[in-house]
Amino acid sequence: QVVPSSLIPVWIRAIPASAGPLCAASRQPRMVAMVAAAPVVVLDGHDENITKAAFAKDGVHMLTASRDGTAKVWSTKSGECVNTFNGHIAGVLSASFSPDGCHVVTGSFDLTAKIWEVATGRCLLTLEGHNFAVNFAEFAPKTALTAMVVTASDDRTAKIWSSDTGKCLLTLDGHTDSVTAATFSPDGMKVLTASCDHTARLWDAKSGECLVTLQGHIGGLLSAAFSPDGACAVTASYDLMAKLWCTKTGSCLRTLKGHSLAVTTAVFARDGGEVFTASQDGAVKVWSTISGVCVSTVEACSAIDRWSAISPDGAMLLASKGHSGWLHSLRSCESEASLSTNFGAHLLIASCDGAVGKFSALGERSASPALGFASLDTVPVLAM
Repeated sequence: QVVPSSLIPVWIRAIPASAGPLCAASRQPRMVAMVAAAPVVVLDGHDENITKAAFAKDGVHMLTASRDGTAKVWSTKSGECVNTFNGHIAGVLSASFSPDGCHVVTGSFDLTAKIWEVATGRCLLTLEGHNFAVNFAEFAPKTALTAMVVTASDDRTAKIWSSDTGKCLLTLDGHTDSVTAATFSPDGMKVLTASCDHTARLWDAKSGECLVTLQGHIGGLLSAAFSPDGACAVTASYDLMAKLWCTKTGSCLRTLKGHSLAVTTAVFARDGGEVFTASQDGAVKVWSTISGVCVSTVEACSAIDRWSAISPDGAMLLASKGHSGWLHSLRSCESEASLSTNFGAHLLIASCDGAVGKFSALGERSASPALGFASLDTVPVLAM
């Protein structure tokens, strides 16, 4: 399939050769271009700002969290709201699916996290123990030895909980400011936290011991993520930069500079060969983990607040911007014409008008009986 010349951006950059891989993958020099996105679906339903958006791993459902105190599950095919999770008494700051997609965990301003059943919308457990807002909540991967959830809070701690009983198993105490994010390693044995104290920390998920402190940012951190093999981590910061780290030694491997405002999120592509960053400057950038060079930029929207990890196959990038959301395509061009699937095919962004939307970079549009936007059947929507 050939990308129309009108959709190819004005600049195209070549990925330089490298002496060796940083993570699990290496890249040969090639031409890559990011194309601008066109809206496919807008999901209306929240009354206030959307704080998080995500896909289930099977691709059947999407999830949004909002300051209106709810989280919602949406059908990716029809765009209809499948269920609304009501129960928090303040805004919801985070929401994510369990690995099997049957449950959702939310974190809220009301100092709690809650675990919900997707099919019924019923609250199964309330996790109480934080002293301030719960900024982030996430399930452990299937590879973990036990079923767990990790939460991050303004009380300067992260906590690990049993997702079966709701019991707090560990408190990760060591940061000197709000903990903005926490995530399990791919094997479920470690936890990576990001904090406004300018550092990230790597913890043993069984003992709670701090193994490594990642120091080097000059501003608070907004996100942290592992590479697919767990050997590297990437952090995003208010200091306009993202950084790549060795999780064994804590040494900084690359500093990714290029955004003009705070970098809100950074995540690895599925094969570990690229990193995606999103910024409040409205741009999404793709970086080579080998060279640290920005290989592509797409102007997604006027500003981006938060976004989630890309899909495992690298086909989608999910983001939130304030009060509404869109899904953008991040298709790449290789050898000037043929499409490559190494980059995301869509991006979900939330913005300030109370809706969530999906965008396709190629601008493919057809009538949709449900929403009057492009049919999702014309654009591949793959699971996270």
